[in-house]
Amino acid sequence: MCTFSWFVILSESGVVNARLGYIGLGPYTMLNTNFSTLVGYMTLTLPLVVILQTVTMANIDKNLIALAAPR
Repeated sequence: MCTFSWFVILSESGVVNARLGYIGLGPYTMLNTNFSTLVGYMTLTLPLVVILQTVTMANIDKNLIALAAPR
């Protein structure tokens, strides 16, 4: 569902192009570009990566952290 919303936001008649048109900049083609692919990929994967890293870091033994500290 979240990925489909990027189609609405980045389309020729979307929110971003409407704002750009309001300040005098023409509509840009943003769908099917490297930028839109990167935005979609990050939207899908970044929350998963953050959750997995947080759970992993929370499960590290505190004694290992103390032993790794410089003396």
